Amino acid sequence: MKKINAIIINEKDNVATVLNSIKAGEIVICKHLSVYEEIPSVTDIPPYNKISRETINKDSLVMKYGEIIGKATENIPKGSLVSDKNIMSIPRSYDEEML
Repeated sequence: MKKINAIIINEKDNVATVLNSIKAGEIVICKHLSVYEEIPSVTDIPPYNKISRETINKDSLVMKYGEIIGKATENIPKGSLVSDKNIMSIPRSYDEEML
């Protein structure tokens, strides 16, 4: 059985949340429902932080929970820490998003 050390909340997400401290070079094993995904980490990642599931280009949207959580302020390589150091919040119109 694979030891899961990250979770993917929604299939649209381009980040996963790690469950424990990850060192650069470790393989992160993510799970979403019954699907497993392996991501080689390229940076250290503290517990409960985000790891990029794919390369996220500068100005691209960052998705978690199936929702936009920000925009990349620089290119973020696959397997990197995603944090307030490389993403920024973007204004949203919640009134327009309500059904």
